[in-house]
Amino acid sequence: MGQDARESSLSALSGMKLYGLTVSYFTGKLEAYLRYCGLDYVFAPLDARGFRRVARATGMAQMPAWELVDGRWMTATTAIIEWIETQRDGASVIPRDPEQAFFSRVLEEFADEWL
Repeated sequence: MGQDARESSLSALSGMKLYGLTVSYFTGKLEAYLRYCGLDYVFAPLDARGFRRVARATGMAQMPAWELVDGRWMTATTAIIEWIETQRDGASVIPRDPEQAFFSRVLEEFADEWL
């Protein structure tokens, strides 16, 4: 895919809203990924009212929460990253080889939950 098509794909993902806190490891992980992809987003620091808004929209007060421009919401950093990977072109952070992808997810899960 050419550069113009890639930029068009990225601009369609831009402008989404990320709810979280800068002290959150999971929010930081998602922000680092978004910077890697070159995606523009609006950062909305969570306060008590923000947590209530996220809970009403998603069913849980969890961060980070990702509000898409069409009004849909997502939570869980890994799930958000995996979804964005299906929406964009370019180098993937998830290996294409199934065996490598499996071990990548095992390592990510271990680091996410245990380190």
